[in-house]
Amino acid sequence: MVTIGKLFAVVMTAAMMTAGSGAPVPDTGALLQKAKETMLQEESMSVMVERQMDVEMDGEITSTIIQSKMDTFAEPFKANAEVTVMRNHEVSQRYSMYAVENGSGVDTYSEMEGQWVHEAGTTADISQYDIWTQRERFLKNMSMLAADGTEEINGIQTVKISGRLTGEAVTDVLEKSGIDLVFGGLGWSLEELKTELKTMKELPVSLWISPEGHLLRYEFDMTKGMQAALDSLSGTEENFQTIVETKLRVTCSDFNQVPDVEIPQEILSGAMEFEKFCQENL
Repeated sequence: MVTIGKLFAVVMTAAMMTAGSGAPVPDTGALLQKAKETMLQEESMSVMVERQMDVEMDGEITSTIIQSKMDTFAEPFKANAEVTVMRNHEVSQRYSMYAVENGSGVDTYSEMEGQWVHEAGTTADISQYDIWTQRERFLKNMSMLAADGTEEINGIQTVKISGRLTGEAVTDVLEKSGIDLVFGGLGWSLEELKTELKTMKELPVSLWISPEGHLLRYEFDMTKGMQAALDSLSGTEENFQTIVETKLRVTCSDFNQVPDVEIPQEILSGAMEFEKFCQENL
């Protein structure tokens, strides 16, 4: 049986050789299968999620980047996140949040207007933070796979694999990725965006996998799809906005080495209920 170390060496060698050189075709299927098996052994990890959208209008580019730095556990699901929102590379907002599975749903605690706010919800409500489900979903639906060279991620040499998401998986993944957080800045509602996402037929995806089978990074390039959505939403009117770049990048580390996520007692006891917060502030 080929070990993952030997398989990784074969993939790396083949990926770096030029086409037509007679090099063996990388067994990307086996490497992805190893990644799926490794994910089953991962109970916790640190994650950096970066959502970026650069839009050009009247010759000027506006850049929006939302970074979420998280520690997260798979079962039961729990996560804490430090979120930074940047406009044109300047910080415009920072806030923290916690999410903890409670059996039938999820309790979230979020900073809002200087106040911790509690809201009871479902796993669907916090899908943008549920990296566990997100990774599993697109790994099952990728096609047109090809090794695309090697790259070092956080000091670890990885094989980069490129592929496509197609069909209903495209809509499913995008709706749960939190990309609406940056798209909303263009003036369109989430419901309008969801309608347009359903027409998207494919989505380019890149994966970076370590010798041990850890999925260290994945990235969705949504530039073409979002431009098409924006043009469609504009209808018969001329669209003066151009999507320069729209990407979702997720980088994972510290597998099974993350300290337990605990919500501080002062937050648990002092958090305002979401309904009351809305009545007082909205």
